[in-house]
Amino acid sequence: MIGIVGDAADLGTAQAMLRAVGHRGPDDQRFEAPVGAVLGAARLAIVDVAGGVQPRYSAGRWVLWNGEVYDLDGHYRALTDAGGPLPDGAGDTVLLGALHAAFGDEFVARLNGPFALAIYEPERRRLFLARDRNGQRPLYVAEVAGGVVFASELAALLVHPGVEARLDPIALRRYVMHDITPSPQTLLSGVHRLEPGGNATWTRAEGLRLGRWWRPPAPVAPPTDDATYLERLRGALEASVRRRIPAEVPWGVALSGGIDSAIVALSAARVGPVGAFAVGWEHADFDESGLSARLSRVAGARLHTVVVTDADVARDVPGLLASANEPLGDEGLVSSWYLGRLARDHVKVLLTGDGGDELFHGYPTHLADRVATHVPAALKPIAVRAGHAALSLLGVSPRQVGLDFQLRRGLAGLPYGNAAERHAVWLASVEPALEERLFTPAFRRALRDDDPFEDVHRAAEARPQLSPVDALYRRLFLGDLLLTKVDRSLAAHGLEARAPFLDPAVVALAEGAPARMTIRGTELKWCLRRVAERLGVPADIVRLPKRGFSAPSAAWLRGPLRDYAHDILLGPELEGSGLFRRDGLAALLAEHDSGRVNHRKPLWTLLALAAWLRTLRAWSVAPLP
Repeated sequence: MIGIVGDAADLGTAQAMLRAVGHRGPDDQRFEAPVGAVLGAARLAIVDVAGGVQPRYSAGRWVLWNGEVYDLDGHYRALTDAGGPLPDGAGDTVLLGALHAAFGDEFVARLNGPFALAIYEPERRRLFLARDRNGQRPLYVAEVAGGVVFASELAALLVHPGVEARLDPIALRRYVMHDITPSPQTLLSGVHRLEPGGNATWTRAEGLRLGRWWRPPAPVAPPTDDATYLERLRGALEASVRRRIPAEVPWGVALSGGIDSAIVALSAARVGPVGAFAVGWEHADFDESGLSARLSRVAGARLHTVVVTDADVARDVPGLLASANEPLGDEGLVSSWYLGRLARDHVKVLLTGDGGDELFHGYPTHLADRVATHVPAALKPIAVRAGHAALSLLGVSPRQVGLDFQLRRGLAGLPYGNAAERHAVWLASVEPALEERLFTPAFRRALRDDDPFEDVHRAAEARPQLSPVDALYRRLFLGDLLLTKVDRSLAAHGLEARAPFLDPAVVALAEGAPARMTIRGTELKWCLRRVAERLGVPADIVRLPKRGFSAPSAAWLRGPLRDYAHDILLGPELEGSGLFRRDGLAALLAEHDSGRVNHRKPLWTLLALAAWLRTLRAWSVAPLP
């Protein structure tokens, strides 16, 4: 969806903006031009396929949105109880207009489901924007002269002549650390991505105001015994899967070979026949298609698999990175993109296992943190020196997260006493210690007063019901990075992702879970592994460590993408920004090429940035602070 509100409203510009997001909605594209606005929607028809056109006029306002609302009957009852007028017509789009008329902007707190929405009231010349609490659907907004523009993707905003491609240096530092700029920032000054649970309003008198509608609910006391908790969790997951299975269009399950997607597939199989989709690699260390095949047989699912070769990567990845709406430093984007291309000929909706690791402590960093917290501060420098000495004796593992990679990342985070900062460094592509090699002296001087962990602390403030570490994983890592990756890669093929783990009932059980439910001994996601067992996942698969939709990017950067990476990273974009040192980039590439060090994380993140910059017609860098 796109929109221009205010004096800047222009149909020709709006048409060009909608073309930029047309892949998201291949079924229908329409415009409306109420007083003071031009609104457009590219629709992927999933609910009310025949009649759910957008933009739609309802209860005195225009509604356009991307998403899904569950429990329509409950919302109709709420309208009746409130004495408000019922929608003039059927479908969820007109319902949103009626809910807004009855309850105001706060109505979004009543919604269960993924959404990004825009409501324009022509009589008041007022625009309201909002995103779902988890961040499953994207929404970008920017003020321009005399008005405001919004869109589902950043590329559409850049079509508008009033939106400048002006790099924000501080946001760039955040990007190379987190693989994406934490919302509401983007890499461009004055352009915002609404945060998960965020909203925005615009009027001529007040201009653009960003806010947050979501407030943490009161904590729910969990069951005190294991059996009751596991049964309640299984029931919540199965109910969530049922809610997310569409009635009118074909659907399937993304099956990675791990327990989260297995839980979704086996729960879905209780509803009806399942089509499952998996990605395999010619690199044996990364190929989980055999596990996906076993799980599909357990679920009675029909499995579709694509095996991606190095030749495929050399052909497709440069175009994939060049067509990105904004840089995304997670190489898992490639896996998800191939998954979407495979599934698009069969389904419109894919159920995914996203959220399981972030909600229920599925990452090995949680075990590493137990070690780090027991190392006295005085001994940490000694431990770091000893660790680097050990690294010199280790070879570089071909695995994406081999022993050498884990040790190097662990040593980078060990000196930090704050747990959330430590985890942020472990997740980072370019941690503060690496900045000295990559950033120019002028850029580093400008960053002296900047706190690289500002967004980590802000995430904790926004999620006070969570520990700071959990807030990092759920708000920044999941909400900004992973869900953006899934949306972008599937929407590129006209598909919609739905994540059963992000249902409010499941999230509430996760947030109220006793520590013993998530980590027991050295077993991560203990409760989900028990649920998987009860659903019939084979015991040997239940015991496997996390792998997910990983990709052999370290090997690609030495093989099929080597020349491309050298051309992009040593080209004029990064050096020309005045922010990056060419000699530092060249040294990183040389070390990776030699096989002495696995630099795939910083190299991939910088590759995505440089490829995106090369596609922009014109760009500049805002003055350094």
